[in-house]
Amino acid sequence: MKNRVAARAWRRTPSWLRVFVFLLPLMFAQRILELTSFEKTIESLAYRVLQARLHADASKIVIVDISDLQAVDVNGVPQKDARQQDLMTPRAALDDLAMALTDACAKAIAFDIDFSPDRNVFIGQEDPQFFKRWSELGIPVFLGVARAAGGPPESWLGNPEFARMAAGIVVPHATGSVAENGMPGPYPVYIPRLEPPGKNDASRGDDNLPTLAVALATAADGNLKRTLLGADSPLDAFTKTIADRPFGEGPNIPEFAVNYSSLDQLETTRILAKWDTNGRLAATNDWSSVADKLVLIGDVKGASADDTFHVANGQIASGVVHHAMATATLLSEPLRVFKPAARVVVDIVCITLVMAIVLPLKRKPPRWIRRRFHISTNKRNYLWWPAAKCLVILVLTAFGAWLVLRWGHVLWIDGFAVAAAGVLHAALDEPMETAIDKGMKHQAAHT
Repeated sequence: MKNRVAARAWRRTPSWLRVFVFLLPLMFAQRILELTSFEKTIESLAYRVLQARLHADASKIVIVDISDLQAVDVNGVPQKDARQQDLMTPRAALDDLAMALTDACAKAIAFDIDFSPDRNVFIGQEDPQFFKRWSELGIPVFLGVARAAGGPPESWLGNPEFARMAAGIVVPHATGSVAENGMPGPYPVYIPRLEPPGKNDASRGDDNLPTLAVALATAADGNLKRTLLGADSPLDAFTKTIADRPFGEGPNIPEFAVNYSSLDQLETTRILAKWDTNGRLAATNDWSSVADKLVLIGDVKGASADDTFHVANGQIASGVVHHAMATATLLSEPLRVFKPAARVVVDIVCITLVMAIVLPLKRKPPRWIRRRFHISTNKRNYLWWPAAKCLVILVLTAFGAWLVLRWGHVLWIDGFAVAAAGVLHAALDEPMETAIDKGMKHQAAHT
């Protein structure tokens, strides 16, 4: 009796409502999966496939590899064991490099080296003099900050007048994972100030330390930071480029997704700096390729273990390469994600479109098709039309996902659930109706 009531209820259910019977459980299951690592794996795989379609142009960026430059101790004595503590990169050699790049008409220079003081003490005794000299080169020069990241601006490079040259080089090591809201490759926009300002704090302006990629890309595009954090694009009403990473009990760290497609290009075009026996820049270096380019300086082949990252495509990149990839991403366009409300609206619209596709295809084919191809009723009901509906749903859903990716740079994972639900309905609805009819007739014959 219960089976008969259920069968009759299903037969009397409107066709549009049956579509929801298939769609909603799958959409709900996808939301549950988002709480597990499996969903992150799906998104990461999807991003790897789509990465080639979202190629980040790194033609404006050049990496100078200083791996062959021998480190020195605090007294300036060269040390062969780079693992020894209290070593630093020789400032005179870096000064030679900064001057050579300036003469070669580089657009901006960024050092992936931690210049921040250690407990308010400069690592190099002459650091203030070099900082002052580099600030007067006539091109933007950015100096890496790690030890003082999260502190007030006057602590970044030991003096408030050098604060505008500071750029954070602290990057999350989980770069192979997917950040919040489905964005892989997290890279911070800035490092927020971790302690509140004191009553007598003389610092003014923005207390957040911009990261190296943001600072360098801003040198090429002055509106980039405002565009990245603001709402200048019509797309910003529905999507965002930023995901917030909670940092303990402190402020959130805004991050964007890094496009790793420029990795090979950046490593191929890098310049290995040559040094003479005295540890100074050799005259045999060719800097012709850095004209009007953004130049990042750091260790590529000699990067330490804590300065390497497992990126989304399975390769390992040094810190300076990762900063360069993030810069290339910003100069192209970071991946976007739907805002929560917009995501729900888009899902509903796509479900409606699936219904609009499925329901009209329930109708019989035109008479001229039936006459021309002589399709039997069984083949039409159980093979050709279900297959046609499945194909149409898959093609249109894939086309919709491609559109939001191509024009909005939005990785829309929900399209997989919508397509799967539509295909299930198209393939199973007709056989289910037939099975219900036969079951009801069989029960009627035995009552």
